[in-house]
Amino acid sequence: RVEIRRLRLTVPFAAGETIHTEISRKFTAAAARAMLVDAGFEMLRWYTPEDEAFGLPLARVLGCRPPRKSSTERAVAPPGPETNVTC
Repeated sequence: RVEIRRLRLTVPFAAGETIHTEISRKFTAAAARAMLVDAGFEMLRWYTPEDEAFGLPLARVLGCRPPRKSSTERAVAPPGPETNVTC
């Protein structure tokens, strides 16, 4: 059995029982984009570290557009997709 004290939880296991701890999948940016589109999202960016050990998409709901920024906000905001979108 495993005890998780902070949760006050005890999980019983049978002798020899296995625990599934991870699902690791490898996707290309194109495959991730296709899955996102199928689910109703559009991929805005695909982030990867230099060694390309993983990829992280930034996506939003298809058809969702961020609110327009004021001229002051546009002047000081860095270029790139809007990430503070509520749709």
